[in-house]
Amino acid sequence: MTRTLVDYYRCPEELCRCVQYGEASPHLGHFGFGPEAICYGSISTGEVRPVATGELHDAFNDAVVQLGTVGLSFDPDQVIENLRFERYCRSEPKHQLLAGALSTKLYYAVRPFLGVGVRRHLQRLRLRGWRSTPFPNWPVDQTVELIHKTLLRLCVQANKGNPLHLVLAQGVFKLHRAYSRCRDHQRA
Repeated sequence: MTRTLVDYYRCPEELCRCVQYGEASPHLGHFGFGPEAICYGSISTGEVRPVATGELHDAFNDAVVQLGTVGLSFDPDQVIENLRFERYCRSEPKHQLLAGALSTKLYYAVRPFLGVGVRRHLQRLRLRGWRSTPFPNWPVDQTVELIHKTLLRLCVQANKGNPLHLVLAQGVFKLHRAYSRCRDHQRA
C-alpha cells in the first residue's frame, strides 16, 4: 500500500508503512486529504462526493499514527494512480453543450471545412470556465506531491522511536527546502 510513496522518495519500506483500516466503499468519488489535496478514490470512513466542489470529507482527520505504522481510511496507491491516469474525468458531469461524445465527433468531422476563426471560437466555448475548476489545479496540479508530502510527515511521526527516524526526518526537511526553492523559482 506504500508502493508509490517508497518509489517516489526512494526510502526504506519499513519507514513508510501505511495500512488501510476498514472496508473501503465500492463507490469512487472526491475527498480531501489535508487542507489542499483533493483526492479521487474510495474511503472506509465518511462519504465521497461525485464532484470536487462543496464540503469534502477530510481523510487526514481519520489518519491514525501508531508506532511504526500509519493507518489510513483510503489506499494512497489507488488514489495516486487515479490521479495519474485521470480516472476522475469519467465521473465529472458534462454540463456544457460542447462536452459530449457526439459533439466531439461532429466537431472533428466538420473541422477540415471550418476556418481558423470559427475553430478558435468553438474551442473557447468548450474551455470556458476551466480556470475556476477546483480540481485539478491549473496550470500545474501538485496533488500527488501534496499527498506524498503529507504521508511522509505522518510516517515521520510514526517512526519517532526508530533509529532511522533522523535520516527520514532530515530527508523530509531537505525535500521541503528544495521543493520550496523550486516553487519560488517557478513563481519568479
